[in-house]
Amino acid sequence: MSLSFVIEGEDLFRCCNETTNNLIHVKGEEIVAKRKTSLSEVPSDIRLRPEDGWVNLDVKWLVDENRLGSKYACFGRTVFAPGGKAQHQMHIHPNAEEILYVLRGRLEYVIGGDTITVGPEEICYTPSNTPHMCRNLSTTELCEVVFVYAGAPSLEKAGYVEVEK
Repeated sequence: MSLSFVIEGEDLFRCCNETTNNLIHVKGEEIVAKRKTSLSEVPSDIRLRPEDGWVNLDVKWLVDENRLGSKYACFGRTVFAPGGKAQHQMHIHPNAEEILYVLRGRLEYVIGGDTITVGPEEICYTPSNTPHMCRNLSTTELCEVVFVYAGAPSLEKAGYVEVEK
C-alpha cells in the first residue's frame, strides 16, 4: 500500500491511499475517516456470539462511528445462514430505530407481537424500544439484509437488550 501526504495547514494533513484513492484527514489528535468503503474491506464482527442472541449470523458494520465517522446512524449487512436455525433473537434498541431491507432470501420478522414475512426488496421499520427478532425461513438458502440504526452511530450507542419471547 502506498500513501502520500500533503501539508494543508499548520496541523492539517491529507493522506491519500494511492491504491484506492481514499482520503484520510488528520487534524491534531482528531481523525476524520475516509468517506467510502466496500463490503470486501470490512471484517465480520466476530464478537457477536450465539449465546448473546446472534445465532449463525455474519454481521458487518459498514458505516458507524468507528468506520467512516458517522455521528447519527449505523449501516450494516447481515447474512443469515441457511438451515432453519439462523436468527437474531428477541431484543430491543433503546436508543435507535431500525430499518431493515432484504436483498435476498426470506425472513420471519416478529415485531411488537406481530409476525410478518419479509422478502427481497421489502423493508421493515422498527421503532426504538420495540421488541423484535428475525430468523431465516429457509433450510437451503441464505438470507442477506442491510440495516440502519437511525439515531445512533453504533450498536453500543443504539443499545442492545435481550428480551424474553
